[in-house]
Amino acid sequence: MGHQLIGAQAVFEVLPGTISDHARNFPKEWTRSFGGLGKRFASQYGQFLVSETVEFGVSALHHEDPRYYRMPNASVSRRIGHSIASAFIAQKADGTGSTIALSRFAGVYGSWFVAQHWEPNSATGVGQFMLWGTVGMFTKTFANTFHEFWPDAKKKFFTRGGH
Repeated sequence: MGHQLIGAQAVFEVLPGTISDHARNFPKEWTRSFGGLGKRFASQYGQFLVSETVEFGVSALHHEDPRYYRMPNASVSRRIGHSIASAFIAQKADGTGSTIALSRFAGVYGSWFVAQHWEPNSATGVGQFMLWGTVGMFTKTFANTFHEFWPDAKKKFFTRGGH
């Protein structure tokens, strides 16, 4: 789990949110200053840490395997569908099938709930919780799609000869 907290997944999930929040000046109390950027990064990374920790714990309790499994030999449309569904469905830890990904929902929505304790008042409340939790689930879906196709793109575009 440790490599996820400081590796590519952390960067992929933290930086886009930080940049988007800074560009939108969200929350506005943090202003568009360098200090505001730092607060946004710290908030995004804090939410990421909480989300991953909760997801890990709930997956153990719910007997889920929260890892993403690629389908490299399937059609593009099937791979996209699989990457979307995998944000909401997880493999059972014993390999006997699949189950609702309670750990993912708990991690994403739970991290926003916790973040409301350090966010300014303009970024808190039930509406903000639902909105940003849902955005977090979309981010997980996008991350799955990235994980599905990035190895192919990397092989094609970043190896000698593209083979």
